[in-house]
Amino acid sequence: MVNTDVLWGGTLISLTLDPVDWRLRAEVDVTSDGNVRRYVLVLEEVSDLNVARQGPVPWSYAELTEVHISKTGDLVQVELVLWADDTGLTARCSRVLVMAIE
Repeated sequence: MVNTDVLWGGTLISLTLDPVDWRLRAEVDVTSDGNVRRYVLVLEEVSDLNVARQGPVPWSYAELTEVHISKTGDLVQVELVLWADDTGLTARCSRVLVMAIE
């Protein structure tokens, strides 16, 4: 299973859903030792997507506080936590990729 630990504490820059391929793409900036590195999280063949938000908006930025991945039968379940346990996104998909953008 793919390792998403590098994304924890990053800033969620963008989140897009391609409704033709059912691909969800998230760009995340992660700061480490004063350097910012951008990562892309891709969920392929999304079959289920739920979004929940608690608290007021707008935010000054969206922190990707935690990322949890688990296997559910043939699918992968991904949970993105933004700031608090009751705010985030949960999706089921066929495959998860994490790539650094150079």
